[in-house]
Amino acid sequence: MNFFITGASGFIGSRLAQYFSKNNFVICNYYNRKIKIKNVKKIHIDITKKINIKENIDVIIHCASKTHVNCNEDKIIFESNINMKKNLINLAKEKKVK
Repeated sequence: MNFFITGASGFIGSRLAQYFSKNNFVICNYYNRKIKIKNVKKIHIDITKKINIKENIDVIIHCASKTHVNCNEDKIIFESNINMKKNLINLAKEKKVK
């Protein structure tokens, strides 16, 4: 199976990427901190914008988010998180992720 994991530089995303990369092809997205996981494809994209991935994807695991830790403005946090989800839904439709 092919996995796309967002927020793979964070605690939960990195653990999931490590686990699934043992037997699957994993694409990991990061935005600020680089990913230190081996045996995964690392991509640096802003998922608040249209997501372009050439590979087929079977599973999307969304662990990225804008929070008060990395932003002080509630409106930006809300809009960013909504845009991430919309773009991931569009990606799932495009790639026919079930």
